[in-house]
Amino acid sequence: MIGIDGCRKGFMITRLEDSVLSFSIESDLTSLIDEKDLILIDVPLGCPSSTSQVRPEPLMRPYLRKRASSVFNVPALQCFSFTQYDEVNKKNKEILNKGLSRQSFGIMPIIKKVNDFVLEHPYLNLHESHPELVFTWMKGSICNYSKHKPEGIQERVDILVGVLPSIKDALINALLSYSKSYHQDIVDSCALVVCAYLIQKRGSFTIPHDVQRNSQGIEMKILLFNDS
Repeated sequence: MIGIDGCRKGFMITRLEDSVLSFSIESDLTSLIDEKDLILIDVPLGCPSSTSQVRPEPLMRPYLRKRASSVFNVPALQCFSFTQYDEVNKKNKEILNKGLSRQSFGIMPIIKKVNDFVLEHPYLNLHESHPELVFTWMKGSICNYSKHKPEGIQERVDILVGVLPSIKDALINALLSYSKSYHQDIVDSCALVVCAYLIQKRGSFTIPHDVQRNSQGIEMKILLFNDS
């Protein structure tokens, strides 16, 4: 099972194999080409090209309440023809009737890279998920602290270890080995790999329940584990 989060140098990739947890930073996703396991990634898959194509973001925010800022709007597919923020923001308003934040604009290159990869390798068992929603599902309520604070990292580590105690040593070692600038990426990618583990044990469901595909044929959904 694999969990992936975007990071400064590409992707933080966490693997869980035979109860052994491992972390690596990779510039691209080529190491996944022959992967057979379930892969969860915290990058939007499937950009809409009209208001009739429904993404999961509006359905996710009510679950996260004060953590809803972790859910960014996804740019319209047509926006990728432009490189300047003002152009992208204008086009997004034309297509989806809403502007695009600079945070969403800033992650457009990684969105394109990952979606191009999905289109090139459609056989992979690769799906979008969302770490903060996974933590909420695992805990049964939203996290008390922001993951941008040390106590927020510790809270999320405690949640992960509470669900899967066998990963404790490897997770703590990773946090000690990597610089603090990667700690959010470590806990987020680990959340996705634990989510994949729970999906294997309990089954899965999607947000939204009725999944649409965008005009490229990519499913627009968040994959989560059944909580009972």
